[in-house]
Amino acid sequence: MAKPVSGILLLTSAAATYVAAAFFAAPVALADGYEASAPQTHTIVIEKFKFVPNELSVTVGDTVQWINRDIAPHTATTKTSDWGSARLNQSEIWSVVITADMVQGYFCRYHPQMKARLIIEK
Repeated sequence: MAKPVSGILLLTSAAATYVAAAFFAAPVALADGYEASAPQTHTIVIEKFKFVPNELSVTVGDTVQWINRDIAPHTATTKTSDWGSARLNQSEIWSVVITADMVQGYFCRYHPQMKARLIIEK
């Protein structure tokens, strides 16, 4: 709920979150009637030696963050090392902003059987 203080309108954290979410999630108008959404942040959890979700659809400009919930260290990197994290220990987070030319498949350098994929929509 909003609280006026000395002529200034202050928002509680819940209200501020709602206002921020409404502002930043609003579609962006483009030419010829097309609309593009504002960039989003997606989270991939590393747990039980898996990337969850294993496949994630993202848009150029979005941010993807990985958080390691396992005791063992992990990485998220491409075979060609075009992009990738350093060693992620338990509870550590790494993120990257999606670009149009990014390699979409990735794996864990320490556990190569752990594979996943980003589907980049343009």
